Amino acid sequence: MTQYQSYFGVAALGGATGLIFSLFYAGAMVAIATGPFLADKFGRRMPIIVGSLVALAGAIIQASSQSSKQIFLTNLMILVEQFRASRFILGYGSSLCFAYGPLITVEMAHPFWRGRLGGLLMIGVLGGNTFSLWMDFACAWASGQFAWRFPVSLESKFGLIASAVFPSPSPYIGPYLLFLRPRISSLVDREGP
Repeated sequence: MTQYQSYFGVAALGGATGLIFSLFYAGAMVAIATGPFLADKFGRRMPIIVGSLVALAGAIIQASSQSSKQIFLTNLMILVEQFRASRFILGYGSSLCFAYGPLITVEMAHPFWRGRLGGLLMIGVLGGNTFSLWMDFACAWASGQFAWRFPVSLESKFGLIASAVFPSPSPYIGPYLLFLRPRISSLVDREGP
């Protein structure tokens, strides 16, 4: 997208601009290495909660990125493009959600619904991918920063929805998933049978 290339001054890189967007997969590789430890220690819900919050933060940083910023990382000041760093953060968070979301869905579902819910989850993932690609295509003819900021800002909306819908570690904060506690018991604050 020429608007993105001219804003960040990477038009001279040409095809190497794809390297910037590949940082998403570098974040995913780090999530592959750290996710199992997080899941073993805190359960499968925690990587999804952490992943959706990290992905939300990455999408917000990405949508508000300027041409260059200074990021402090372990007391070392490193000059990094904010957009590149946000791609890495977004990749880490998204991969945690994508790795543990299907697992908890099929583990907690009734055996009759297990395959259907797993398939519905994958349809949602592919539908979101398709929507994202069509938004990029539609915004390619826009002028100015809107052409690249609008599609990347849409990523924050879905992270916000995932963060709001999934329950927090405490059963009294945030929305409930009713399979975690009996329905009547959660409404009257009594233990179930």
